[in-house]
Amino acid sequence: MSLPTPIVFVSSTVEDLKPHREAARDAAVGADFRLRMLEYFVAGGDRPPLAACLAKVGEADVLCVLVAHRYGWVPPDQPAVGYKSITWLECERAVSGGKEVLAFLLDEAVAWPAEYREEEAIASAVREDRASPELLAEVQAKVKSLQDLKEWLNGRAITARFTTPEDLRGKLVAALHDWRRRHPEYAAPEPPEAGTAIAADPRRYLEALRSRTAYIDIRGLQVGTRKAHRFHIEELYIALGTAGVAEQDSKPGRKGRGKYNVGPSAHRPVALQAILKLRCRAVVVGDPGSGKSTFLRRVAHALAESALGVVADAAQGRLGIPDTPFPILVRLVHLAEYIARIRANRSPTQPPTAESAAWLAHYLAAEAEGWGLAEEFFRGQLV
Repeated sequence: MSLPTPIVFVSSTVEDLKPHREAARDAAVGADFRLRMLEYFVAGGDRPPLAACLAKVGEADVLCVLVAHRYGWVPPDQPAVGYKSITWLECERAVSGGKEVLAFLLDEAVAWPAEYREEEAIASAVREDRASPELLAEVQAKVKSLQDLKEWLNGRAITARFTTPEDLRGKLVAALHDWRRRHPEYAAPEPPEAGTAIAADPRRYLEALRSRTAYIDIRGLQVGTRKAHRFHIEELYIALGTAGVAEQDSKPGRKGRGKYNVGPSAHRPVALQAILKLRCRAVVVGDPGSGKSTFLRRVAHALAESALGVVADAAQGRLGIPDTPFPILVRLVHLAEYIARIRANRSPTQPPTAESAAWLAHYLAAEAEGWGLAEEFFRGQLV
């Protein structure tokens, strides 16, 4: 019988913490949690009613809150007279419902953009000659309330400090795995006894990869008053091309893996995905924003859908390849952060050097904790 998948609700101010919310999303998917966050249940530009937000908190099993230097929106339809932000009210609902709150507070030593601090409203008003006692009182109230919220969290939540989105992601993955271990109804089954043979089932890994690569976030697109919107990757993907054609060297390597040239040449341009037919190692070079990451996400998404049988011909129809290689998608910044963290903790099971190729399977097994996939499985896929 399959285990139920827990739901995590991510609460925070939005505009100042976009990269961190994306990191929290990736952490939730990587830890095999279903996700609830504002971007997923608000399609228009208007803020949802307080009751709708709190209802989503009620659907979750655990709440993750991110706090920096903004207090955020204060709903006017609060049930009691007060000055609590939507973030604080969501945390209160979680606590009153007996749910754990995992609070991540920005490290005070982190340099933070002035425009993402409550105090900046006063400085901006002074520069524009529109300062007033009323504005000063409002900002002072928000700063005081923000401090009160942090103190409230310190007494009622499991708290940690974060510095960068990557740091947050690693700490949240660990916190969610710890939460799972404290809740047996969601815990992974006990590993089999030594010597017991068991077939690895990558389905949950593939489902998480499919979910993580399914959408493109478009920043700056005006949808009502919001500045971001999500589209399925197949709706917006534009095929990339390269000015060149693949040519195999005259001395192929083992198992036919020779070196290939897909660079500029006098030959006709080809679609970038043509390199997938070559079964070669390839480096895709391009300017920032040219679509390299989106290209790789689409490849991983199509292969995951084919492997799961969701869209049986996704590999052939979208990528032009007849079979389905096992997809592995790793962001190098996440891998580097993981290596640094494990080496700092001096784990006895870590690879011998920071440059060891064994880190890749080590990292993937940690990401797949609870899914029944060990390092040996990923090493087999990477051969």
